[in-house]
Amino acid sequence: MAMPKPSFVPTRQQKIDVFHNSMLYEILFTFGVPIHDPTDYCNWEAVNFTRIAHARLLYDFFEHPATDRHKDDVLAEDFGFPAAQIPLPPDDRHRLNKDLMHFTYDRLRHTPATKPWPDSIIGCLHDPTLHFMRHVGTQADLFGDPVLARFWHELIACMESGRQLIIQCKLGPDNRLAYKLNQGCALPSGKGALTRFGQPY
Repeated sequence: MAMPKPSFVPTRQQKIDVFHNSMLYEILFTFGVPIHDPTDYCNWEAVNFTRIAHARLLYDFFEHPATDRHKDDVLAEDFGFPAAQIPLPPDDRHRLNKDLMHFTYDRLRHTPATKPWPDSIIGCLHDPTLHFMRHVGTQADLFGDPVLARFWHELIACMESGRQLIIQCKLGPDNRLAYKLNQGCALPSGKGALTRFGQPY
């Protein structure tokens, strides 16, 4: 009888490397809104769908404990941040798990009024993400580059502003991505929300 495969336990260096490689990206593309034409439905749909897909990833990141790790998933507990269930309404959680990446007949349950994606999917992630960002902000080895540390704190300030986070990204002179943050319109709840079709962001 085969012995069960031991669960994956990342090294500190792997945690630092994945933090540099992907953590900022996942947060920026969940809460950030890139410059786009909000009157073009295709632009608007692509922006919001992408944000919800990144949000889905962050739900797993925050909610799953390391003892329940799926393969080599990166988890908040890897950075000393305790796993906890995010209070997303059950209907919205069902929708996030069922409608985002699955083409099912269950979609027929929606009416024109219930079909738009709810703001709660992004909004419920807002506070846990900020708590996590402040928590890791004290782990100096994650921020080998002082520029990254400054940007991280600038991002926290933008997310605390109660305004939409507008992001731009271009290649810098060293062929590295350079992000720029701006504040957009006031958010209805002061927390992350999806953009509205045809409305400025």
